[in-house]
Amino acid sequence: MKNRFSKKEIKKKKGGILIPLVSFIIIFTLFFAAISMLSRNTEQQQLSALNRAVTRDILHCFASEGRYPKDIAYLEENYALSYNHNHYSIKYENPGTGEFPTVEITVINH
Repeated sequence: MKNRFSKKEIKKKKGGILIPLVSFIIIFTLFFAAISMLSRNTEQQQLSALNRAVTRDILHCFASEGRYPKDIAYLEENYALSYNHNHYSIKYENPGTGEFPTVEITVINH
């Protein structure tokens, strides 16, 4: 019995799956990289927004009360500051000398 496909046709069929497979891998990799970059950008924007909110509330407290808040909890209780405690850590130091407090916000990696 004779094979109905020539050797050339068989090679063509085997190579025919390689191009779509490589194309799929490249497209998937580019898609994953774009999603990852978008996620990092969103994270930076959220961190920046929290930093602005903390600074705004510190200044509002100073303008209203004539002193800087003693801690972040004070801002949460009296100035409606809210943030995800499981995602961000805020280090706050008030020197108590009338100088603007030091604020450091970091993302908690889980």
